[in-house]
Amino acid sequence: MIAEEYNRLSRFLHSISLGSNAISELSFEINRALFYSIKKIQQSTDNKPVFISGLARSGTTAILNHLYETKKFATLTYEDMPFVLAPNLWRKLTGAGKQFELKERAHGDMIFINNQSPEAIDEVFWKVFLNNEYIAKESLKLNQISSEILYKYQIFTELICLKNFTNHSLRYLSKNNNSILRIDSLRKQFDSCSIIVPFRSPLEHAQSLLDQHIHFSRLQTEDPFILKYMNWIGHYEFGLNQKSFEFNLNEKNTYSKLDLNFWLNTWLNYYSYVLNHNLREEFILINYEDLCINPSKTLNQISKKTNLNHEFSINEKFIKRNKSDINLDSDGEIILKKCMKVFHQLISFTVS
Repeated sequence: MIAEEYNRLSRFLHSISLGSNAISELSFEINRALFYSIKKIQQSTDNKPVFISGLARSGTTAILNHLYETKKFATLTYEDMPFVLAPNLWRKLTGAGKQFELKERAHGDMIFINNQSPEAIDEVFWKVFLNNEYIAKESLKLNQISSEILYKYQIFTELICLKNFTNHSLRYLSKNNNSILRIDSLRKQFDSCSIIVPFRSPLEHAQSLLDQHIHFSRLQTEDPFILKYMNWIGHYEFGLNQKSFEFNLNEKNTYSKLDLNFWLNTWLNYYSYVLNHNLREEFILINYEDLCINPSKTLNQISKKTNLNHEFSINEKFIKRNKSDINLDSDGEIILKKCMKVFHQLISFTVS
C-alpha cells in the first residue's frame, strides 16, 4: 500500500467495507447471487489454482508478479479494494479504471506497484468466514475449516477468474503467507492445485524480517491508518500488531521482537512445519537465492511443475542484499544451527 494515496473518502470506505464482517459477508452473498453462473464459470476457470505461501521476505511477491504477468492467472489486485469479497460487482460499479503510475510499495524494497498490481488480500475471506477465531492476541492459529466454507472459497476463486475472463480460461493465483495455516484443507478442496513455498537463508531472512518490523512499526506509529489497513487485510507479519504462527509444534517465542533471535525462531517454526508435509506432492519449494541469481531458470522450473507452458526470459537479476555483518549471541548460535539443519532439508526438496 501507499498510505498517502488514501484520501478521507477512501479511508472511510475501507473502514465501512473491511471493518465489519457482516457487511463483507453480505457483499459476498450479493456478488454471488448477481454473477455466479455455472456456465460462465466453466468457461472462465481452469480449476488448477496456484497458492504461494512462504514466510514474508522470501520472494513471494516477485513470484506472484511474474506469474501474473503471463496473463494466464486471475487474482485480486489493489483495484478490488475495499470491497474485496464482491470483486465482480465492484468492477461493474467502478469500471476497469485507468492504470496509475507505478510507485514503490511501503516496504521500501524496490518493488513497484499501482492499482492494477496483484496483492495478497484474499485473507479477508478467511477473516470474515472464520469470524477471526484463529486470530489470537499474539498469534495466528491453525484453521479448522468446514466443507461449507471451503466450498464458498472455491466459489470466491471462480468469481475472481470470471472477473478477469477475456478469451481463455484462467487459473486462480493466490499469494498469502497465512495460507500455511489451512494448507491441508486447501489441498483437499483443490486436488489439482500447486503450492509454491519459497524459503531463504535463515540468518539473512531473519534480519530482513527484523528490518521490516522496525520499518513498519515506525510507519504505523506515524500513521495509524496503516496499522488498521494491515489488520483489516490480515497482514500480521511485522509491525505493531505482529502475530506469530502457532503450529502446535513449537515452543512459545519469548524473545523480544527487536531481538534477531525472535525472527530466527519464527523462521525455524514456519519451515519446520512445512517439512511436516509430504513435499513430493503438490509442493514446489523455491530457494530465494536461486530466484535472485537465475530468475529465468527458477521461474521456468515453476512453469514446468505447474503445467503453465510459459517460457520466462528475464534479463536482470533480482536485488539480493547480503547481511554479512550480523552478530549472534550464544542463544542465536544455537537457534541458527537448528535453522540450518532445516534449511538444508528444504534445499533437498527444491525443484530441478
